Amino acid sequence: MFPPQKAPPPMKIHTTSLQFLSALCLAGAAQAQITFSIDRLGPVIATPSTCPGAPITGADILTPSSGLPCQASSAVVAPLPVPSIVIPGGPGGLGIATAAGCTGAPPGNNCPSEVDALSYGLDQIMTATGLTLPVSSIFFSVDEFAQGIPGSPFPPNVFSEGFLTGVNDAAADVFRNTIPMPLLPLGPGAPATAGNKGVIDGDANPSGSGAVYAGVGLREPRLPMFGPGPRTGDNIDALDIGKLPINTAGAIGPVYFSLDAAFPDVLRGIPNTNTALANGFLPGAVLVQNGGGAPVVYAMPMQLGLDLGGPATDDLDALALQENGLPGFQPINAGGVFGDRIIFSVRRGSAVIGMPDSLFGMPICEGDLLTVPTAPGLPPSMFIAAEWLGLNTFRVTPGVVSDELDALDIEVPMAPPGQPFCSGDGTLPTPCPCGNIGNPGAGCNNSAGTGGATLTATGSTTPDTVVLTSSGELATSTSIFLQATGVLPNGVVFGDGVRCINGGLRRLYVKNAVAGVVSAPVGAEPSITARSAALGDVLLPGMTRYYQVQYRDSAPFCTAANFNASSGFVITW
Repeated sequence: MFPPQKAPPPMKIHTTSLQFLSALCLAGAAQAQITFSIDRLGPVIATPSTCPGAPITGADILTPSSGLPCQASSAVVAPLPVPSIVIPGGPGGLGIATAAGCTGAPPGNNCPSEVDALSYGLDQIMTATGLTLPVSSIFFSVDEFAQGIPGSPFPPNVFSEGFLTGVNDAAADVFRNTIPMPLLPLGPGAPATAGNKGVIDGDANPSGSGAVYAGVGLREPRLPMFGPGPRTGDNIDALDIGKLPINTAGAIGPVYFSLDAAFPDVLRGIPNTNTALANGFLPGAVLVQNGGGAPVVYAMPMQLGLDLGGPATDDLDALALQENGLPGFQPINAGGVFGDRIIFSVRRGSAVIGMPDSLFGMPICEGDLLTVPTAPGLPPSMFIAAEWLGLNTFRVTPGVVSDELDALDIEVPMAPPGQPFCSGDGTLPTPCPCGNIGNPGAGCNNSAGTGGATLTATGSTTPDTVVLTSSGELATSTSIFLQATGVLPNGVVFGDGVRCINGGLRRLYVKNAVAGVVSAPVGAEPSITARSAALGDVLLPGMTRYYQVQYRDSAPFCTAANFNASSGFVITW
């Protein structure tokens, strides 16, 4: 089976400033663990994975090669080697029988080895605050033919990164929603402010639009092409952001997914891979793997309102699932509260496209987020129309082939586990030693001119899943995560920065930054409470501790010291 994993949750933030929220949500998605699959047409296919070295196929679940070997990791703002395989598609992984025979098949192959959708059953669909899915809770990917909506706010977005602008990077990128959405079915008629914003890039290189954000080790651009053969870039085909479940055997599981259909893709001019039928399943079914052997069916197409035109006429293309923990699939309709909440999209060429959804009676498009029908035997009901996500449809632009949403994850942000303090932005009585004032909320500026390092935290204190992240350091700075029992309200000069923590100092972790960002604990590293206890400071409920990061900055810049300090963060355990 695939190896045990320790997964920090995605960044959780609250703020009243939409602009500030956008920046922090982008960082949070990048810092969370990311797993995904790619289609069989891109150049990374058949390339030896960074870990364990096996050639990559369209059935493998991948992760950025930015952390521990073969462990789920995060995107970084730096070019990466090709991804690692965190769950193999064949034996010992998803158990897809045809996957092993497709190992090494070159880009552009039509071998039956392609995963279309992915979820771990932990999507936070019904845990929204105030019955609203907030900004940056819906993450999705599109393919190389997606247009987006011209004039969409908050670039980079599907339009700015897509083929209409000639950038052609959208297929390997991940985008998120930009406006809060009521936790109610949302049909066509989205407000003008609706749209999407890029949060994860394929290769982390500047795109043709000038955008730069954290990447996952894929290749870009991907030009829209017709006919057989390899493509110029990669396409994210399934996605999950955040924590991975660990089953009783100590392995990742359960894993929910779907497999590719056989019918043709009218824009690519080629048939799909027929992975589902080649393995004895329907492409509209949701499968589950949780313990080895072959996967089993979790939800049948008819339960989802699919295959009304006959077996294998629909292909489930993206998946978000909030599993209720009971055996089997207990479907609920769009207005339900209990049971298993499932959200999905369908692939271009599915027979259900154009049929009226069973809630609004609106024609279904490839970019719509759908859920189970309002009654058995009817098409799916609409959960969120594509227009709310800034995607183009034939409902908006008659005659076009609608944008296809082909990967999905839903994660609702939560409040951080503490509060920031000790900023070197001029708000402390003790000024930065050389007038090197940092950006708002950051520590004092450094020799790289990043505006200073900012310390943030994600996760919860009970159980302890807290992850500290310092961003805005020098590219590869050695960084020391410090914990203290007390605070200096006015601060004191500390190297090229200001320190506000004092008393009972503990050096929790010593790590090097990657592209100016460093997080702890990650992977197999001990939790903060475990590390603190090992250093003689047992953290009991109600205790408060103060945190800063001391990082190396040896360039001649300010004082004779060779270090600086991040802003601070306080946590009550």
